Amino acid sequence: MRIKLVMTAVAACMALAGCATPYQEPGFTGGVTARKEADGTWLILAAGNANTTVEATSDYTFVKAAETVKSQGFTCFDIVGQYAAMEDVSMGSQYGTMDFKKPDARLRIRIREDLKTCDDKVNADAIIARLSAKVRNPKSYLRKD
Repeated sequence: MRIKLVMTAVAACMALAGCATPYQEPGFTGGVTARKEADGTWLILAAGNANTTVEATSDYTFVKAAETVKSQGFTCFDIVGQYAAMEDVSMGSQYGTMDFKKPDARLRIRIREDLKTCDDKVNADAIIARLSAKVRNPKSYLRKD
């Protein structure tokens, strides 16, 4: 019975591992979220599983930033800080340690309440038009390694 349970768990993990993290709220395989900080900036965080690309998590942060800006009734924002890279992860269990890489992206923005027009790189409408369909199609981000 115990062997069957372990094999089922391994099979489920392998099935989940074969898919990249989609654009979604945070969950078991990752996701993207936005939160307002005390200093008035917004911090957007995206994490993916080992099959997700850095490009995907970076795009997730920009789409979430744009959606956040629009939800606050504005169009423009400033980028205060940005980071996206593959992170080394080590996961240990009673069966040993597994080392792998997974993408992590962070974007800190400040909403520009004083601007009605801005460059497309920080224009919520332009970002949504450019990236929204792409982030919702997992095949847009195929790993090359």
